[in-house]
Amino acid sequence: KSVFSAVNLVSTKISKKLKGQNIHNQERIDTLLINLDGTRQKTILGANAMLAVSMAVKKRSAKVKKLPLY
Repeated sequence: KSVFSAVNLVSTKISKKLKGQNIHNQERIDTLLINLDGTRQKTILGANAMLAVSMAVKKRSAKVKKLPLY
């Protein structure tokens, strides 16, 4: 997927699905992303977009908990 396509998917489809979710429940977030894509090879949303969102959620969770990122 192109960068513009990935950004568009994150801004629309993915953000709608993640609104209201607990950012501290990483397993739930990742499961939602996997189910939203629905393909084995992550071809609908794109693996890179899904990974970026997953990492951003984890980073935000750590910041809220005041934990080091690494």
